[in-house]
Amino acid sequence: MVSFRKWMEQYKEECSPMGDLARNIAADEAFPNSSDTDVIFAYMEKHDACLEYCQAFYRVWGMYERERARERLFRKQRNAYE
Repeated sequence: MVSFRKWMEQYKEECSPMGDLARNIAADEAFPNSSDTDVIFAYMEKHDACLEYCQAFYRVWGMYERERARERLFRKQRNAYE
């Protein structure tokens, strides 16, 4: 699975809080290239992310986690048939 940062790239063109978040992440070269919510949130806290940014992150993180879970399930099912 790709990192959260990489996954967010697909939303950079959206006119929404999710798109705003994607553009902010893309513009921040120091944003963690991680899939660990604790690492990412610690980074945001360290850089005094505003409440709206944090709220957008947690909403989007839920989507990312659901996609990761689907991918793990797909891989598990595929491996069972190999």
